[in-house]
Amino acid sequence: MKVYTVSMMLCALFFVGSAHAQAPGNYLHPDFRFEWALTDPGSPAYTTNATWQEAIYKGFGKYAFFASYSGLSDNTTWYFFGFSWNPATSHYDVSWRYDQPGMSNSLEANERMIVVGDWNNDGKQELILGVDPEGAASPNLLVFEPDASGNLPTTPTASLITPKASREFGNPPVSPSNIEQRFSWSSPPCYVRDINNSGKNVFVGCGYEGIVVGSYAGAWSDPNAVDNVVWTYVDSLLVDGSTLANLTGDGRLSIVNASPTGFGPTGHTAEGTRYLPGTFIRDDYFTITTPNVGGGYTTTRMASPTDSIRMANGYKAYPAAFNGGFHGVTAFDIDGDGKDEIFVADWFNAAFWMIDIGNKAVADIDSNDFHKLANVADLFSGWPFVPNPMFPQALQHADMNGNGKEEFYAGSGPYGTTGGQSVIRIEYQGGNPTLPASWHQEVVYQDTTYHLTPRQVLAAGDLNGNGKEELVMTNAGPDPAHGGSLVVLESKFVTTTDVNAAKLGPEIFALAQNYPNPFNPSTVIGYSLPKEMPVKLVVYNLLGQKVRELVNTVQRAGKYEVTLDAHSLASGVYYYRLEAGQFIQVKKMLLLK
Repeated sequence: MKVYTVSMMLCALFFVGSAHAQAPGNYLHPDFRFEWALTDPGSPAYTTNATWQEAIYKGFGKYAFFASYSGLSDNTTWYFFGFSWNPATSHYDVSWRYDQPGMSNSLEANERMIVVGDWNNDGKQELILGVDPEGAASPNLLVFEPDASGNLPTTPTASLITPKASREFGNPPVSPSNIEQRFSWSSPPCYVRDINNSGKNVFVGCGYEGIVVGSYAGAWSDPNAVDNVVWTYVDSLLVDGSTLANLTGDGRLSIVNASPTGFGPTGHTAEGTRYLPGTFIRDDYFTITTPNVGGGYTTTRMASPTDSIRMANGYKAYPAAFNGGFHGVTAFDIDGDGKDEIFVADWFNAAFWMIDIGNKAVADIDSNDFHKLANVADLFSGWPFVPNPMFPQALQHADMNGNGKEEFYAGSGPYGTTGGQSVIRIEYQGGNPTLPASWHQEVVYQDTTYHLTPRQVLAAGDLNGNGKEELVMTNAGPDPAHGGSLVVLESKFVTTTDVNAAKLGPEIFALAQNYPNPFNPSTVIGYSLPKEMPVKLVVYNLLGQKVRELVNTVQRAGKYEVTLDAHSLASGVYYYRLEAGQFIQVKKMLLLK
């Protein structure tokens, strides 16, 4: 496979004195270093007239990450790229490319989607692209399955069509007969996960025609693949931001739908109206759709108390100060109670919220479960370059500085060339997570060199195998004078250890972070011993129950690796504990099916 090399531009970001002293318009937090930017006009992935949209996803195998762009002057062709780390040059090289022509260039259809997962449950990862072709019968879901060498094909292994809209579209109503699912701006708007504890992954697609779930069994090379997907239409409401969350405590994953908030007039004339061609309508609502134990789905719907139409349709009221966000929504069990909390970057109100239902059933959620954690305006008070508007979005969970405190990263800033576009971090400090005093927010990166609009920030994990995690940012509002670009920042802290890199010394006790993490369905745990001794390595769930004993024997001094096969375990947080003589250490890992 031909590999195209893109060059790395040296960054002029620097620090002098206090945290606010920086090169004009640029700032980089001391926890990070500028690793790479796509700025080489000789690269096939580069154009000065490109918008790198929110479609970005962590890769697998030889591919570090995937991203896509469209040329602003020609939205009818979309370009998808796979990037691979080149240790010889310290660059991310373009190692795969797919061009999709014939796309719609209308505003409401200018979307694309990337997701990775084992949809057909054959133990191999697939790359899945969502596109929005012109024509009622055109495939809008493309599956690429790697060959035995791990190389992705340049043409789809399977081309699928998601279900048509089952409801009226637009205002006035428009026939849905020519509308396939169009995937939303959120990243990812789609997932390949086991959401109902069935032991089988399904495809969860969220978009402008609602939510669909598709199951597939068999080979993707089957010429009848398009007819072999069993689709379930789950919910009809427009989705602009989503995440999956374990809100029941039993491993079932609820589909959380953040408000589809857009530019334009507030409200709608009837329940379920949609974007008119070329316009935005601002609808504020928040829904949670949960798989039922016996099959089917139950949706709990909330809206602004000022939304008289939705209130009349039986929606619950969320706080009037909560706008539902745009596409900054994620979930994590911050308090260790076995249930995820939902975190939202509220786009129009420029704030961060946490939704904690505690011991309630999902259906019993109410406005008291919404907690504002921080106002972005407070962060930029006195800052020399202030995003205007601030627009926090693309919320991602990580712990990139290795201090054990959970962090969330978000982009913040307007489109275009006005400056002040930023990446911000909000970090849990301990204590009651519902209180603002338990959180600290700060600027991680501010850019005007590339006039970057960080519409999407991907906490990508360790992309180059050195144990340090990366943030990948896409430019959704390029300035042609500066060029469309991707930017990668790397943490200066080693937070994960690639046990295959033989970094553990046998002269010390050491328990490595499992790799990969998150993982599905298997992961490797490495450790080292300075002398011969009895060793126990045990895996526990969040309740402290032992779920797997990996090692229980006497071992000599040296380095060891153990593989955990988690096919039979449910998605969630687990802990592994190494006990070797007087040495005891525990680490956390995340299983995502």
